[in-house]
Amino acid sequence: NYVNRPHDELSFAKEIIYVDSNSQDNSIVIAKQLNWKVISLSSNSRLSAAAGRNVGAKHANGDYILFMDCDMVLNLEKSITISDLINKHIKGPTVGIGGLTLDIFDNGDERLRLKRNNDGEKSDTFGGFVLLQKKALLEIGNWNPNVIANEENELYARLLKNNYNVVLSRQMLNQHYTDNPKLSIQLLNLYLPLTSKAKKFYGAPGMGLKSAVKHGSAYQYLYYFNSETILSFIVFLLAIATLFLKIALGYKLLIILLMLGFLVFWTLKKRSIFFLLLCPSYFMQLIIGYFKYQDKEVIYKV
Repeated sequence: NYVNRPHDELSFAKEIIYVDSNSQDNSIVIAKQLNWKVISLSSNSRLSAAAGRNVGAKHANGDYILFMDCDMVLNLEKSITISDLINKHIKGPTVGIGGLTLDIFDNGDERLRLKRNNDGEKSDTFGGFVLLQKKALLEIGNWNPNVIANEENELYARLLKNNYNVVLSRQMLNQHYTDNPKLSIQLLNLYLPLTSKAKKFYGAPGMGLKSAVKHGSAYQYLYYFNSETILSFIVFLLAIATLFLKIALGYKLLIILLMLGFLVFWTLKKRSIFFLLLCPSYFMQLIIGYFKYQDKEVIYKV
């Protein structure tokens, strides 16, 4: 259990807020023993990572908040402190710092997530491991608790719309302890979600899009969405349009095959065959999740 261990790496924090999402173990008891501020989300409330971050941000007293999920452990480069990173990066339009993520799986395997940005450069995106200036976060409306996944992209879209940005620090690392389901199972759940977890999160990209539309940040949301999914969407529309052209069927099929070939080339140049198979699913989820989105009140007690 994440909370049931030493937390020396968090000794710099002026306060630690633990937001509990209706857990059924001893997490709350342990957090209170550690003198953390505990906030409990109601079982009748929206239970999501964004809901926890939204409530936590409202009750945080500091000028800067480091957001971490329950399965993450902070690691900083030797002799580097959070204050050093803030002084180095937070200036002008930069109001946040994202770090690297090292996935550590149940079987002991490790995988460092690839980042295309250099140290200090404006980040394309960030995950649940991010340091944000509280003032800017609340100014743009805080985390949206009704976006149950991909909430970081939706939040970043609003930050960008308000001329803020987040940079990448390669001096800040997050050890992320997680499971590693087979690729075939991951792919199946993206197209035909069978598990309760997969059903819950299905359509999350579209839910983020709906929120972005409501906040006037849809352009930023789609711009920083992966380009392969957007390209899949464009190819899909062009393929439909091609079918209505007044030319021979053979030419129509040739045009569609050329477009598909370009999509495959573009994706494999930057990603992988597995990601190529994901693109149509993300496109479907953009549409399905858009209509699945709904506002729900966050109920909690401190």
